[in-house]
Amino acid sequence: MIIEGAFFKLPDYFLSKDDASQYYESYLISYFTLAIFLELQNRGVNNPFLNIQMDKPYPKEKNKRVDIYVNIPWLSAEKVRSSAEGYGIFKENWIEVKFFGGKGSAKGKQTKTENIGAILNDILRLKFYAPWNSGRYCLIGFNRKPEEYLAFYKKKTKERRNYLCKLFEVGEHDIEFDLSEEPNSLINKIKVHENVLEKQKFKLRVLTLAIKPSEESDNQCFWLYLIKIKI
Repeated sequence: MIIEGAFFKLPDYFLSKDDASQYYESYLISYFTLAIFLELQNRGVNNPFLNIQMDKPYPKEKNKRVDIYVNIPWLSAEKVRSSAEGYGIFKENWIEVKFFGGKGSAKGKQTKTENIGAILNDILRLKFYAPWNSGRYCLIGFNRKPEEYLAFYKKKTKERRNYLCKLFEVGEHDIEFDLSEEPNSLINKIKVHENVLEKQKFKLRVLTLAIKPSEESDNQCFWLYLIKIKI
């Protein structure tokens, strides 16, 4: 469980900085890459950076690139690989990263609907562009409560976006969303192949892990979620 193990090391890196509001997405990518490096190193891999690649093209869509790609070297043998896949552990792992926050992010000024579209864009890329027999993860971070950045309720109808609530609920969930029921501001953020986008309705099974503060403070709070796409 290399990817999951690295995820739970992230607080060590975040707490090393005085003000969490100063973080950018590049910080989260760098910290997660380093955490994965250490996980591989602890398991005896001599040069882990040979197994980690940034901005690797997706095999099914060469003009789209994933934020982090990880190859687990000891899963090369077919027998070992087949056994590991039964536990949801894969030789190849594709990771998209999103961070909401950073310098100059004024509270209440967030494009909450567009932010959902950016997350769905990453999830659909992973689902349709990464191989099915690989680990597909979306790492999402916030420097305030997710509700400050995401519209969990539709603006006009006040209807709850159940799929979004499930995405950020710890545990395994089956989710379903219909883009025809979403505003253009959300849909325009989804930059996947038109053959994918024309489907409109999508079903996924996800496993969500979370790291959240027990109490809020002015400058040291962060919310981290690792969403694994299983189907």
